[in-house]
Amino acid sequence: HRSLAEVAAGLEEYFLRASAAGDPVSKLLEASNAEYSGGRSSFFGVLCCMSSSSSPSVSHDRIDSMHDRIGKRHSSTLQQLMVWEKKLYKEVKARERLQIHHDKKLAALRDQEYSRKVNVDIQKLKGAWDRARAQLATASEAAHAGSAAISELRDTHLARQVLGLCHATRDMWKAMRQHHEAQGLIAQQLRGLSGRTSMDATTEIQHGATRALEAAMSAWCAALSHLAKHQRDYVAALHGWLKLTLAPSADGAPASPVAAELAAFVDRWRQALDGVHCAEVLKSIKNFAGATHALYAHQGDELRAARRVAQCTRELDRKSRMLRQVEKSHYDSYAPAGLALWNRGRHWMEHDMRQVHHAHNEVVQRKEEIDACRRKLEGEMKRHAMAIDATRSSAVAGVQRTLPAVFQAMATFSAALATALDAVCRHGSYVQ
Repeated sequence: HRSLAEVAAGLEEYFLRASAAGDPVSKLLEASNAEYSGGRSSFFGVLCCMSSSSSPSVSHDRIDSMHDRIGKRHSSTLQQLMVWEKKLYKEVKARERLQIHHDKKLAALRDQEYSRKVNVDIQKLKGAWDRARAQLATASEAAHAGSAAISELRDTHLARQVLGLCHATRDMWKAMRQHHEAQGLIAQQLRGLSGRTSMDATTEIQHGATRALEAAMSAWCAALSHLAKHQRDYVAALHGWLKLTLAPSADGAPASPVAAELAAFVDRWRQALDGVHCAEVLKSIKNFAGATHALYAHQGDELRAARRVAQCTRELDRKSRMLRQVEKSHYDSYAPAGLALWNRGRHWMEHDMRQVHHAHNEVVQRKEEIDACRRKLEGEMKRHAMAIDATRSSAVAGVQRTLPAVFQAMATFSAALATALDAVCRHGSYVQ
C-alpha cells in the first residue's frame, strides 16, 4: 500500500471479514418476532391460556404443540423456559394454597374422629377431605410436569445451544484475531508514508467524513464495551439460573447429571470471561478517536483559512474593478481638459487641473488599497498553505501513532478470548 487511501481500502476489507466472522453467533442469537406477534398460538397467548384454563393439561398441550413451530433457536428456547417457569410458579403457588386447604380439611376430620361431636356429619368431612386431596394431587402432578418440561428443555435444547454458542463465540474471536493481525500489518505500512504526499486542500465533504469517523470510533468503543459487559452478564445469569435448577427438590429426586455438567461448563465459561479485559482496547480506540478529533480541528482551521482567502480574493477583485472604473473616469476627464486649455481662460484651466489632480489622487489611493489587499491575500494564502501542511501532518502522524495500536490491542484481546474459550470448549465435549 503506497498511499493512505490504499491503506484505508485494505483496512476496510478486513473490517468486512471481521464483521462476517460474527454471523454464526448472530444467527444463533437471532430472535424473530414472528412467533410472538400475538394470538393464542404466541407465547403471550399461551400465558393467557394458562391464566384462564381450568385444566392444567390444556396449557401443557398448547405449549408442547408450539415446540415444532418455534424451532431450535437459542432465543426460542429461552422464551419457552420463561413460559414454563411462569406457569410453574403459578402452579406451585396454587399447590401451596391447596396444601393449606387440604391440611385444614384433614385437621377437621381428625378432630371429629377424636372428639366424636354430635350433630357433625363425618362423611361430609371425609368427602371434603377427599376432594381437597384430589385437587392437591392434580396440582402436584401439574407442577411436576412443568418441572419435568423445564428439565427436558435444559438438558436437551439449552445444553446443545449453550455449547454451540460457546464454540461459535470461540471461532468468532479466532477469526477476528487473524483479521485484526492482518490489519495491524497493513497499519504498520503507514510509517512509511509522508505527510507531504498530497497538498490538496480539505473539502467540506472530507471535514464531515472526519467527524463521522470520530463518531464511528466512539460508537465502536461503546459497542465493544457493551459486548464485553453483556457477554459476562449473560453467562453469569445463565450460571445462576442453572445453580437454582440444581437445588434439591422436595420429593428427593436426584439431580440431572447433564444439568450438573452444564452448570460446571458455564461456570468455566464465566471464569474465562472474567479473566479477559478489554481496557487496553478501549484505551487505544479512544486514543485514535482523540487523534481524529485533533485532525477535525485542524481541518476546521484550514477551512476557515480557505474562507478568508476566498474573502480576500473577492475583495481584491472588487477593488480592482473599482480602480478600472476610476482610471476610465480619470482618462475621460483628463483628455478633454488637455484639449480645452487653449480655448478657455486661466480660471477654467485651473479648475480642470484640480479635477485632474483629484482623479489622479483617487487612482493612487485605489492602487494603494489594492496593494494592501494583495499583501493581505498573500498572507492569508501563506497561512492557508501552512494550515494544509498542518492538516496533512496531523492526519499522517495521528494514524501512524494511534491506528496500529488499535489493531494490535484488538488482536491481543481477541487472541486472549479465543484461547480462554478454547480451554472451556475442550472441557465441554460431554455436554450433549
